[in-house]
Amino acid sequence: MAQVHRQRIYIGSEDNSSNGVKWVQGKSVDELNDNIVRAYLENNLLDRLLTAEDRRKLALLLLATLPVEPAENGLNNVVSLPTQAILFRHYTERWLRTYKEGVLKPTTLAGYRCNLNKHIYPALGDCPLPDITTDMIQSGLPFPEAAAEFLEWCGEDSAFVTWSENDIIMIEDNMLFHGMEIDGLPKCYDMQLLFDDQITQEDRSFALSYAMWKFDIKPQRSHDALNDAINTVEVLKRLDLSEGFEDYEI
Repeated sequence: MAQVHRQRIYIGSEDNSSNGVKWVQGKSVDELNDNIVRAYLENNLLDRLLTAEDRRKLALLLLATLPVEPAENGLNNVVSLPTQAILFRHYTERWLRTYKEGVLKPTTLAGYRCNLNKHIYPALGDCPLPDITTDMIQSGLPFPEAAAEFLEWCGEDSAFVTWSENDIIMIEDNMLFHGMEIDGLPKCYDMQLLFDDQITQEDRSFALSYAMWKFDIKPQRSHDALNDAINTVEVLKRLDLSEGFEDYEI
C-alpha cells in the first residue's frame, strides 16, 4: 500500500467542534504541503492571522516556507503558519529540488548550482524574497559588458584552467544567450580530470575541497570566484605538469 503522509493543523472553529483541529493528508510531502495551504485558504485562516504586510508577502512565501515534515506515526504534529520571510537561497534550492531534479541532466543542474554559489548567492542568497528589488538585480554590470572586459583583461595569449567543465559551460551558455560569439574563447583545461588521473585514480569527479584536504591545503573561503581560483592554483602547484595538460582540454 502506498504511503500516505498525514498532518493535523489547528484552523480554529467558531463552534469549537473537534477543538479546531483538521486532518490533512497527501500521497507525497509536496502534496501534503499543498493541501495544508488549501486548508488554510478554505477556512479563511489567513484573514484572521495575517496582517496587510503578511498578505503582501504571501504569494512568495507560503508554499516555500511551510515547515512541514510527516510525523513518524502520522499523529500529533501541529503546523503553524510561518511568520518569517524565506531567503532567496532557500527558495531557490527548494525550487530546484521540486522542479529541476530528475528533469535536467545532473551536469546541467550542477552547473546551475555552481553559478548560484559563486555569483548569485554571495550577493542575494541571504536576502528575504520580498526585499529583493529590481534596482538590486540591475545594479550589476550587464553580462556582455562584463564578459568583454574580462576577455580583454585575459589577453589573446591565455588559457582557462578550471576545476570541472561547469565554469566554461556556463560562460558559453551565457554568451550565446546574449548573442556573443564563443569561437574566440581561450582553450580551457579541466584540472579535476588531471587530479583524478594522478592522485585518486577512481575515474570520477572529486570536489575542489576534497583535493585541498588531500594535499593538506588550508582553503580560502569557498564558493567565492576569486578564492576558488586561488584554491585551484594551490592544488595545481602540487600536480605534475611536466607533460603539460593538453589531454585535458574541454
